[in-house]
Amino acid sequence: MRHPEQALKVLDQAATRFTASADQVELRLALARHWADQRGEKAGKELKKLEDGLNHSTETERNYLLNGLAEAHYRAGNFADAARLWKNLAAQEQYRNDLRLRLVLFDLALQEDRPEEMDETLRDIGRLEGGDGTFYRHAQALRLVWRVKRGKASNSAEKDELLDRASTLLTQVRNARPSWPVPLLTEAEIETLRGNPDRVIACYQKALENGERNPAVIRHLVEAYRKQGKLKEAELVLNNLKRKDLLRDELLRDVATIDLQKGDTLKAVDKALSAVRNDSRDYRLRRSPTPTWRCCPSLRGRRRGRPRLSKCWPMSGRRFRPDSWR
Repeated sequence: MRHPEQALKVLDQAATRFTASADQVELRLALARHWADQRGEKAGKELKKLEDGLNHSTETERNYLLNGLAEAHYRAGNFADAARLWKNLAAQEQYRNDLRLRLVLFDLALQEDRPEEMDETLRDIGRLEGGDGTFYRHAQALRLVWRVKRGKASNSAEKDELLDRASTLLTQVRNARPSWPVPLLTEAEIETLRGNPDRVIACYQKALENGERNPAVIRHLVEAYRKQGKLKEAELVLNNLKRKDLLRDELLRDVATIDLQKGDTLKAVDKALSAVRNDSRDYRLRRSPTPTWRCCPSLRGRRRGRPRLSKCWPMSGRRFRPDSWR
């Protein structure tokens, strides 16, 4: 936002004009989104202030606020606070059996390297979906991959065993839901750990064919092509994107890198300069704040490389949006 002070002034004026309880809830969430975009230590403190008085709201309004404030904390990078609020929401009677919320909590535990919370939430997912559910099996695979990535395997044989078990689970998931691209992204991670770059490319390419459009995934594919010296293939992937998408997600810099490697220096400089928005006053090019969620269809995105959680956000009221999970 180019004029944050002006935005705050407008919101303050609205707060004095619209005094109905429902309006106050929406204004509080508008403030939360404002501070989430600002980030920084002050933003975190202001977001916590917005939690004051939650117990004075109706149950419906309180749950709506809990979810909206949790999302704002996540967008601001305050993952512990986001998890705290979502856990609070999960404890409400209305959400005790909400599978989507458990998927979000599992993703947060995965991102924050909290194995006990992963296991607890994984049990909840299995209870709610059933032991042969696709989300449950995919979460199990993610847990196994996490163990390998964090060096939990005692030797190479155990590492291979864990990755083989994860691959078996992913095969079951893909057989049950062949058009779901997310398991292919996890399979790409497995092949990366195995050192199979061609398989990594095949997984990402298949995910795109299945409808995956997360910019972080596209960047992973482009980078995989580039490392293999397949610059034409990488350029083709980027050329298929709209210019506004290149600018928004910093992918234009990848185009510049490829042009430079091909020896087209002038073209590379032009692309790199174009990657900086003319209307931006911030020298930092921010990434789109999506939470990494890979257990559910569109929750792929964030944090260490920030690929995932976008369509799963429960911003439609009291319930998570079921249409984005199937």
